Formats: sequence, structure tokens, C-alpha cells
Amino acid sequence: FAPFTLGVEAFNATVLGRPPYWSRQGEIAQAVENFRTVLAPTGNGVGKTFLAAGIILWHLYTHRDSLVVFTAQTFSQLDNVLGRELRQAHARARQPLPGRLTRDPIRLSVGPSWQAVGYSTTKTERLSGFHAQHVLALIDEGSGVKPQIWEVLDSLNPSKLVVFGNPLQSSGPFYERCQRPGPTTAVIQVSSLESPDIEQPRSRWGLADRGWLQQVANDYGVDSLWWTTHVEGRFPDASAESVLSRAWLDRAAEVPHVRSGPTRTARSEERRVGKECRSRW
Repeated sequence: FAPFTLGVEAFNATVLGRPPYWSRQGEIAQAVENFRTVLAPTGNGVGKTFLAAGIILWHLYTHRDSLVVFTAQTFSQLDNVLGRELRQAHARARQPLPGRLTRDPIRLSVGPSWQAVGYSTTKTERLSGFHAQHVLALIDEGSGVKPQIWEVLDSLNPSKLVVFGNPLQSSGPFYERCQRPGPTTAVIQVSSLESPDIEQPRSRWGLADRGWLQQVANDYGVDSLWWTTHVEGRFPDASAESVLSRAWLDRAAEVPHVRSGPTRTARSEERRVGKECRSRW
């Protein structure tokens, strides 16, 4: 098998024979070709899974003896969402693609050292022995992936790293890398409001549409944290688990502590209250 010499978008149209990427998908596809790392915090319904499957197949079939590693939080998410899109694209390709696609683990082998493998984040330790000249690491739903998983993928020294996901937390590797991108990193934020079908009552492609937008606006409100992360595709000022704003905490950390009054700790207060209770009873 001779690898194709095509860009991401051309591979999608010529080899896979799928519908063309819409403008923001095309922007991400172009960035994958030009940058080592592409981080894409997005809203819902912008076609990130469709694009991710295309990128995986593009890298695998345009680089001889390449390795593609992709992961998500759970095997169910990996198999039923990204894995399903991958199987459909491979099976329906306009030009027949070599290799057999198996499940658990998800594996597409072109040759002995030429393959794409998918593991959930609970099994990424199995990736420690993989090495290749051309390595693509792809993460689906980057906000939910723990730091140690990023470290495993970094240890592969990937030539390309692509991360998709709703920006759910204002902390963690996905957030930190989006805030401080290096010269070889592209950060592309995509809002659901930019969907090409946002004015359509119902999208035939499963993209964000007017009906969905009206429903979530009613259910969650346009000022809600859910709207910020799932529609606008923006990192929140405070994560869903936080009570205090991150900005407040940052300002509090900058204020110098001036000691005044007696020093109290939780343990000393516990002993004091316990002694008082015993004396009463």
C-alpha cells in the first residue's frame, strides 16, 4: 500500500468521500497540517467527532508506518461515539482502505508497525511501549482527561497532538495549555452559534440548529455556566465544582497575610468545643 499525499480536507473528499468540512472544521483541519499541537475547545454540535475520525484516518493513511493513538474518558464514549464514526468512515470510504478495524481495544492495523489504537483513559498505560517516527495523539473531551494521561501521551513524543472538547473546567492541562500556547500550538475556539445549520429548524447532519438552541436556552438560560461551556465553547470563570470565582482566589493569594489575634486551627477548635460539650453534660 502506497500512502496518499493529500491534505486533511482533500483526503476527506477524495478518499473518504464524505461531505466537505464546514469553515471552522476546515480551519482546524488546516491547523493540523501546519502545527504540531492543535487545541480545539468547542461548543456542542459543531462536528468535532466527524472531524476527529477524518483526522485519524488521514494521518494513518498518509504516513507510512505511522502510529495513531486516541483516547477518551470511558470506553463507552470512545467506542460508541468516536469509534462508531471511525468505523463508518473506514467502511464507506470511496477508495478501499487496507486494514481490519477491531474493538476492545479499538485497533486498525495496516501493517505490523502501522496502526491506529484507541484506549479509554483507564487503560492508557498500555501505550507506554509504542514508538514511531510519525505519531498522532488525539484526545476527545480534553477537559475530563487527568494530568497523568497527558503525561503518558507526551511520553510518546507525538509529532501531532490534537485535542477536542467542551471547555468544562478552568483548571487542568487542557485549560492551562489553551491559556499559554507555545509557538507550535494553535488554539481554535468554536462556538455552537457558528454552526452552519444554526438557523435551520433541524440539522440533517446533527449540527447545532435553531430547535436545539431554543431548547437549551429555555432549560439552562443564556447566562448559565452550561451555556458558556456547551454553547459558546468558552472556559468558565469558575469550574462547575467551584464555589468561589478563580479570579477571587487569585486576588486573595496576592494579598500579604498580616498576623493579628490568637492563632486557631481546626484541631484546636475541635478540642475546645468538645471540652465545652463534656462540661455541660
